[in-house]
Amino acid sequence: MNPPSGDLRVWVEVRESFAASEGPHFLQSGYWAAHKERFGWSSRTFFVLWRQGNGSVPEPASFPLVVLLRTAVLGLTLAYVPHGPAWSGLSGLEPSLRGTFLELLGQALVAFLPSRTFLLRFDPDWPRLHGDDSSRGFGELKKGSSDIQPPDTVILNLRPELHEILTQCKSKHRYNIRLAQKKGIEVREVHLNRDLEPDQQSWEKEFGQWYGLYKETATRDKIAIHSYDYYYQGFLQFPLDDQRQIVLLQAYHEDDYLAGIVVIFWGSRATYVYGASSNQKRNLMPAYALQWRAIELAKATGCTEYDLFGIPPSNSPDHPMHGLYQFKTGFGGTIVHYPGTWDLVLHRAIYWFYRFLEGVRKLLVRLRKR
Repeated sequence: MNPPSGDLRVWVEVRESFAASEGPHFLQSGYWAAHKERFGWSSRTFFVLWRQGNGSVPEPASFPLVVLLRTAVLGLTLAYVPHGPAWSGLSGLEPSLRGTFLELLGQALVAFLPSRTFLLRFDPDWPRLHGDDSSRGFGELKKGSSDIQPPDTVILNLRPELHEILTQCKSKHRYNIRLAQKKGIEVREVHLNRDLEPDQQSWEKEFGQWYGLYKETATRDKIAIHSYDYYYQGFLQFPLDDQRQIVLLQAYHEDDYLAGIVVIFWGSRATYVYGASSNQKRNLMPAYALQWRAIELAKATGCTEYDLFGIPPSNSPDHPMHGLYQFKTGFGGTIVHYPGTWDLVLHRAIYWFYRFLEGVRKLLVRLRKR
């Protein structure tokens, strides 16, 4: 606990919770924690109380927080907060105090983490404001060697009518969406249906087909992906209800399977999380048809935002993913920048050894891509 005092004006307390967290982002949820636990992680859920001010201050605000844990180097523990804390849980906090808050939160969490934890890593869900200086640091925290979650993205406002959303797309994107429809691109929706027996689940065949194409995409684009079971279990174990859905959208032309994307609908936000594409019939624009159908579904299910989940940091033609930047920003929306990954170092020598290993791994990945 950090009592209100001096110039800090921020008070933070952490309590361990045994209830599953249901944060505003699916990465800050009991679902995601349980999913990661199936693949080598463990998790803790906390209840964070905070307030701002000195002397007589209001009752504390609060929000849930999921922390993931795994054994990393030399048998020691790495703790990671994916897409958290969320800025929505800090309504009223002065932006200038964000660094102070993150430091205090990290210090409060340490008491609840395993004694052999050498690193507490945050990916704050804090859109950077105009003039934001978070790139210069959050106090004692150090910038991670690489960002785990995408620090730059495009978010579409789904509140306008569909025809207005289409109008906000670049003219070339509107043309390509209509071209895909005119040329007969068929978008099929694959939903999880728990009312059927396992041997009746038609989505399994479709999902296997999508993963095969995803592997081809990863090989072509030289990106690392998880095992089939990782994505299969993420789909199978998804907590379906009126506010949360997961769907696989598949693009076909005649009998040819051309592309597929996975989209998660979570509260007010839909997020495009995975995509696979073939080199076949790319001139028919199946990727545009898939994204537009995802936008239609997101609006129909009550989402007010559609997150394209990851772009290069700027519109630089020299960036190897410049094409991705042009594709995603072409749907309109707002470009959002997050601070990226930040580390609270708990054991300095081990941390820097781990950073060295991370650097070696990044080098090997770059060499493999070449």
